[in-house]
Amino acid sequence: MRYSKNYTKENLCDKMLFGESSLFTNIEKLSVVAEDIKPVKQKSFAERNETMITFKDIRHNDTISTYIRKADESLKALGYTEHSFAHVGMVAVNARYILEKLGYSERTLELVQIAAYLHDIGNLVNRADHSQSGAVMAFRILDKLGMEAEEIAEIVTAIGNHDEGTGR
Repeated sequence: MRYSKNYTKENLCDKMLFGESSLFTNIEKLSVVAEDIKPVKQKSFAERNETMITFKDIRHNDTISTYIRKADESLKALGYTEHSFAHVGMVAVNARYILEKLGYSERTLELVQIAAYLHDIGNLVNRADHSQSGAVMAFRILDKLGMEAEEIAEIVTAIGNHDEGTGR
């Protein structure tokens, strides 16, 4: 049986397996190329984008504003003091002031403001263990916004440990 002008079943198989553009030849070429591939360090958020997530971005985020407002409404109904925008805003200003006086970088000052502003969003879930639920909520929000993992870790750690009952 013939498959084309000059190929028999046997020499067609040989050509497909061992010829110049054969399966094995291409696999050999790919393995040589694969040896030259080096791991590439993932670009940071700053390298991928012109701007980083800022405190202003967080303050103007509709989702975050809703969570803070609804958490405050829930706490008011339970008889707690005000935990809305005045509270988280004051905590953000004070946290920034303290770290600024201690000589921290501008980016760290931004991160502490973000952590301070988000520190009570867990009250939306429940007052008990609000620092842990708030840390999980903050993780989800910041990750969705595209914040760098290293910065998310700093913020979430601060939020998760801010409660005097569970934090150290």
